[in-house]
Amino acid sequence: MSEQREKIYPPKGTFNFKDRHENAPDWILYRMGIHAQGMIDWLEGEAKNYLNDKGWLNLDVTQGKYGPSLQVNTYGLQPERKPPPSPTSYAPEPPPPSSAPEVRDFFAENGSKAPWDE
Repeated sequence: MSEQREKIYPPKGTFNFKDRHENAPDWILYRMGIHAQGMIDWLEGEAKNYLNDKGWLNLDVTQGKYGPSLQVNTYGLQPERKPPPSPTSYAPEPPPPSSAPEVRDFFAENGSKAPWDE
């Protein structure tokens, strides 16, 4: 039985997959974007731990919960190679909480129904 290895991914926000454009040729499966500086930083840092003896970093395209994902293939690597703690995230910051006023139901507050609810 093979040993279970920790799953290793490039930092969040350094790559994304999108469905192919509707007019794309059949041989195109997905579109992939790479945050260049984020990927360079990772390749020059943590990813060095996962190079094989010939200098290759092998990645598997896996089917994740939300679509395709990249995962480091660690098969055949030395078990003592460990990732540094808490990798940097290049994902965009979430938007701030909405400053829009709270939406109120005018009709319900006045004990009536909206004309389109009748």
